[in-house]
Amino acid sequence: MAGDTVTAWVFISTPQTFQPLDFFLIDTWGPSGAGDNSPLAIGSGILTNTWFQVTDQLVSGVSVDHIGFRLSLTSNFAATMFLDDVVITGP
Repeated sequence: MAGDTVTAWVFISTPQTFQPLDFFLIDTWGPSGAGDNSPLAIGSGILTNTWFQVTDQLVSGVSVDHIGFRLSLTSNFAATMFLDDVVITGP
């Protein structure tokens, strides 16, 4: 998937705000192990209660068959995340 571009629309519903060292990431992995692990937004750049678009160009040459979006947080956090229109485009 190296060179492929992933775009998605994200909505994170929460009354809380993200801390400076909180990350919203995209991960890819497959039978041979981990692929990409890229931050899409950091801290206050992670928007809440509104739709926002994320884009990432994958760089790993590892053969992958899974893709995931996750939050890496520095404190307890309650939220609901929605993803829409996830598109993978070849190079």
